[in-house]
Amino acid sequence: MITKKQPSIDDYGDLIYKSLKLLAQALYPYIEERMREYYSDNWLKEAKNILKNQQGLNKRNLDEALQRYIFTQSFI
Repeated sequence: MITKKQPSIDDYGDLIYKSLKLLAQALYPYIEERMREYYSDNWLKEAKNILKNQQGLNKRNLDEALQRYIFTQSFI
C-alpha cells in the first residue's frame, strides 16, 4: 500500500513564497507602467529614493527590492 506523505508547513511556506514571487513578476510590468504614468521618466529615480534606506541594498539586488516594493504597494 502506497501512502502519500503529508505536506509539511515548510512545503506550504515554499509554495507560498514561489507563488508570491511569480505574482510579483507578473505584476511588475503593470506597476511599472502605472509608475511611469505618475512619475514619467523619473519613476526609477523616485523608486530608488524610496528604497535607499533599506539595509543591504546594492545595485545587484536593487531590481529585486524594487519588485518587492512595487508588489507590496499594489495591495495598499
